[in-house]
Amino acid sequence: MQKSRKGSVRPLLLLVALVSASASPLTYAEQDPPKYGPLGHPKAIPLSQANAYFKDQKHPAPDFWSLMPYYVPQFNGAACGVASLSMVLNAARSDQNLGASDPLIVQQSLLSAIPVENWKSRILGSFWGLNPFAKRGTPLSVLGQIAEKALEHYDIQGARVEIRHFDSLTPESLQELRRVLSENEANPNNWIIVNFNQKALTDDAEVGHLAPIGAYDAATDQVLILDPDREWYEPYWVKTEDLALGMNTLDSEQKRFRGYLILTRGSK
Repeated sequence: MQKSRKGSVRPLLLLVALVSASASPLTYAEQDPPKYGPLGHPKAIPLSQANAYFKDQKHPAPDFWSLMPYYVPQFNGAACGVASLSMVLNAARSDQNLGASDPLIVQQSLLSAIPVENWKSRILGSFWGLNPFAKRGTPLSVLGQIAEKALEHYDIQGARVEIRHFDSLTPESLQELRRVLSENEANPNNWIIVNFNQKALTDDAEVGHLAPIGAYDAATDQVLILDPDREWYEPYWVKTEDLALGMNTLDSEQKRFRGYLILTRGSK
């Protein structure tokens, strides 16, 4: 994810307030829109306000508990893919007997270890603004290539990666998405990273973003997004249909629809 609107809206609003002090005062909503918008009908519900799912013993939620020990903030505005993949890779090898000399997979080491598609310059170049025309962030197809190389590099054997572009918004495609989410929720050996337009989920900027799925509540048809943009967000629930809308958007660089990555490890 590139720079959030939140990174620039507050200084701008302060300037507006200073130059228009004699004008009619702005309402609170005009001064600062809600974090999980839009106003009056937010699409996202933060986990702090809706955590009953994890208090029910009927929901083992294997993905949530395997990802939470490794839930990290993206280290810059373009590193959502780096953070998301680091979480999933750590979860995928959590069944290994790591030694005292085995470090966890952190974003900076992951970025340096996998030289696919100039990944490092995509992330660091975007952050520092070295080249405004450079390819930035991590498109879904590139993330798939990186994930496959990372499985080899970290010796996560018997694992595989699948990319699915969400190029159809039909009742059938929504039914298939719910099936995938339900199967994933019941399987402790696979994880999903979703690629979506941030505005569709939180009413933030029109920008591509990546985040792991923490859980799926079939009863309410809601998906928990473990958003790595921790400066602004906690985990939040969204309706499956809203997630589908966010994935059924074009990546401006790849000219392909966004979608999701499934990483599956070999079961023991």
